[in-house]
Amino acid sequence: MSDYTLGIKELDDAIEGIKKGSNIMLIGPSMSGKESILYHIMYHGAAKNDDAVINVTTHEPAAHILGLWIALQKSLEALRLRMNLLK
Repeated sequence: MSDYTLGIKELDDAIEGIKKGSNIMLIGPSMSGKESILYHIMYHGAAKNDDAVINVTTHEPAAHILGLWIALQKSLEALRLRMNLLK
């Protein structure tokens, strides 16, 4: 069950929509159409889903950003485990 759609039927069908609070990382080579896809998703999110959209771009290599994101997820999981042990 999804809370939102991206407005791209094939993609929505493939991933079954997006849950509220999700983050989307769009990675691809230069000139591959990422920006067009992003603008479509942002328009659909703001206009059709009545919700806010935040767009963050970087010139950092995708592998670097993905590595940081994975490290953050591991840190958050470790924190959750510690918090449960304190209860």
